[in-house]
Amino acid sequence: MNLSRFRNFCRINAYALQILSIFIFVAVVYSVYTYVSGTTTLSFTYNSPDITLFSMGGSKGAIGITEAERQTAAFTMIPITQAVTIFVLLAGSAAFKWLADGKRPFDFNFVKIIKRISLT
Repeated sequence: MNLSRFRNFCRINAYALQILSIFIFVAVVYSVYTYVSGTTTLSFTYNSPDITLFSMGGSKGAIGITEAERQTAAFTMIPITQAVTIFVLLAGSAAFKWLADGKRPFDFNFVKIIKRISLT
């Protein structure tokens, strides 16, 4: 692969990651809005792993975690995890844009971008 094709490849990947992050943001905002406004029967679901720690009593003294508690946990957890996903996608997009602009991959600023992704 020659240098111009590599730069075009990086530029396309940068735009694709930006578009994907925008799509995820819009989907999460729309889902939270419809859930809070009650305009739909949409519910967030999260299946926790079958570990004894998670399958013990719920907060209401019931045996096991109720479905309402799972939905509340998912409603809290899904937007946070998707925000982290959006951050990683945008940082990856910045890394690809850095390479598409012809800058060196061993520059300190590029290493900082990669470090942010890895720490996240």
